Amino acid sequence: MALYDPKIAHAGSTDGYWLAQGTVAGTVLQSQADPTQVGCAIATLHWSRVVPTGLREDLCACSFAIAKQSSSDRHVPAITDLATLEPFLVTFVGAMAPLQSSQYTWQDITWHFRVASALRDGPAVRRTAETTPGAASGARMPDQDSMTITLATPSRKHWGRVYYPGIAATYNDTTYGRITNAACATAANAADALASSCQTAGFSLGVWSKIGLAFLDVYGVHVDNVWDIQRRRRAKQRSFISTHGN
Repeated sequence: MALYDPKIAHAGSTDGYWLAQGTVAGTVLQSQADPTQVGCAIATLHWSRVVPTGLREDLCACSFAIAKQSSSDRHVPAITDLATLEPFLVTFVGAMAPLQSSQYTWQDITWHFRVASALRDGPAVRRTAETTPGAASGARMPDQDSMTITLATPSRKHWGRVYYPGIAATYNDTTYGRITNAACATAANAADALASSCQTAGFSLGVWSKIGLAFLDVYGVHVDNVWDIQRRRRAKQRSFISTHGN
């Protein structure tokens, strides 16, 4: 990851909030009087998963926040910039594919914009179809089990987390029920490369704060070996049940 003084670009209306937050040394608080100039793009990645015949499941998803750099400002990229960013995400998913079950298939990238002047997201601004399957054969973990990629920012209370889906059972340490060290290293390297690619191209991978109306640069990437649970990915339909009594 490129080393630089991390920035928190925020709307001027939240000056007091950010001045009261603890931050790492060297952090630049960039206040912007015009809230339309503070924002980012949210790239949501969707995957389908194989299920028993006759059943269906919702797509599972995870998201990344990416802002355009302009001096110290962090603002919404142009729609034309998204085509520049998508190859970085393709490379990231490709690096993660050896960890992901072949029963999962990447379906698309859907983009939304977030800006400090708006109360909620608008409609999607771009959707790019993808067809990349996971490359790990063999058993898969329960759908709600996730590897967590933690995106550290200059403010400890505003870190982000990406719950990556479909990690294969091959990467479960069956002695202690944890993710293998090698898998953690692979994911950390992939996320670090994503951050560096964005930085080199004039963008910042980061975290959007809805409360603070701010974009926070990523300051570090952490991937530990503890499985996390994303309940919304739990199987919605059963294909078998055994009962006794009523």
